[in-house]
Amino acid sequence: MDPQHPSYLTGNHAIDVQHARIYRLLEALNVALEGGQGLPEAKRILAALSLFVVAHFRMEEAVMEQAGCPDLERHRVDHADIACRVESMVDAFREGCLRPEALAAFMSDWVDRHIEAYDNPMARFLAGQGAATPAAGPDRPRATRDLAAP
Repeated sequence: MDPQHPSYLTGNHAIDVQHARIYRLLEALNVALEGGQGLPEAKRILAALSLFVVAHFRMEEAVMEQAGCPDLERHRVDHADIACRVESMVDAFREGCLRPEALAAFMSDWVDRHIEAYDNPMARFLAGQGAATPAAGPDRPRATRDLAAP
């Protein structure tokens, strides 16, 4: 998966940078699982991914709220569902009840599905409102810059 593929870009720089970071973490997870780096490394990456996803959801919802996106509540419900499912899958993986391949497939699938079904419509709304953001700059709030860092 290419996070710079047009189908994954929202036009909001902070969101796009965070999506790219999620994809990098997923790729690192796949490398750890397939490359024999072991469960400790996979668990470390999963912990980072889980924390980052929650922070990303908060930021994305704040952008949507500020822009007055009409689909915000439905988007929030999907975020909550994803967060619960990710937590559940990660717990099952840590307990040895889930094959690594199943976890990696689930993680990739939900990201792709969510971006296509929820973030792309949000992106169209933001573009229509003129809410797409320019490339990173010093005027972006510190918390957003920190979350967007690779």
